[in-house]
Amino acid sequence: MGIYAVAALLVVALATGAGGDRYLAHARWVRFNPRLGLIVWHATATAFVLSVVGTCALLAHDVFEHALMWALHADKTSLHMTYTGGRSVPRGWNVLAFIAVVFALMLGVALTRNSLMDRHRRGLIRSAARHGQREKPRAGHDRRPHTVVTIEHPAPAVFCVPGRTDLIVMTASARESLSEPERSAAIEHELAHLRRRHHRSVLVAESVSATCRRLGALRSYSSEVRRLVEMDADDEAVSRCGSKTVASALLTLSVLRRRATAAQGPLAGLAFEVEDAGSRIRRILQLASGRARTSRRTRTVRRLSVIGGYTVLTAAMLGPSSVILLPAATLVGSAH
Repeated sequence: MGIYAVAALLVVALATGAGGDRYLAHARWVRFNPRLGLIVWHATATAFVLSVVGTCALLAHDVFEHALMWALHADKTSLHMTYTGGRSVPRGWNVLAFIAVVFALMLGVALTRNSLMDRHRRGLIRSAARHGQREKPRAGHDRRPHTVVTIEHPAPAVFCVPGRTDLIVMTASARESLSEPERSAAIEHELAHLRRRHHRSVLVAESVSATCRRLGALRSYSSEVRRLVEMDADDEAVSRCGSKTVASALLTLSVLRRRATAAQGPLAGLAFEVEDAGSRIRRILQLASGRARTSRRTRTVRRLSVIGGYTVLTAAMLGPSSVILLPAATLVGSAH
């Protein structure tokens, strides 16, 4: 059982860490269905991490079996027979348990560090926003309250700050440059980020990618998640404000940002991203031209595809875990 389980986990790790990463980074369907693409990316990363940790745990048979024996109160002989078939395994493999722990700790440290940095950055932005011009708090389409604040800054930017009360910050130059419909489109874009909790997706992707990149895996995970959350927010804004308005707001901010960046230096913060404005505008207009031909059946298929994506994510979490723990689950309490 142990050999087959290790082989299966190794195949999953190679398929997701290298093959899955390369495929998703170039798949055309991902950019046309970013919400599903995000789910599949997270599923791929989850499967890779669990497979790597599970492979190390199974190969470090002594440490792994003793841990299971203590946790499940299982019979030592039966547990050894289940995972190794009675074969002797060199004790040198036990060092892989240390590698698995180090890998898990590196992930935890990356998540904690990025989370603290993100919280510090949000605190600075909220402090600066206290001196800005506040609009009356209002509820979004999901009835979650948010506040729009205008601050003085020469560079045009619109960005969101998640928290107990969601904050959307707009610089004075952006408010002056955008028309009323374009301002509404930019705000809807940021509300979509808040509603979908995109900052959490980016946080996880950056932390996992920073750790796994050292293994040569998931190289595109972080950059692709950042790109897809912007596309997903674009789609939400288009559904409420129209494709031409969103494209116009994106183009206006892109042109003005380029001038401001050349004169003022790069902006910091989680701004209404315009780095890839050209391809995003083309995508919005392409989708708009095909949206008129989109039937109710096609929309139903898209909804079902998202449900299928969540199913894949669940399988990615349960699959490797089942391979590792399911055999031991049959021996719970067998030490009596």
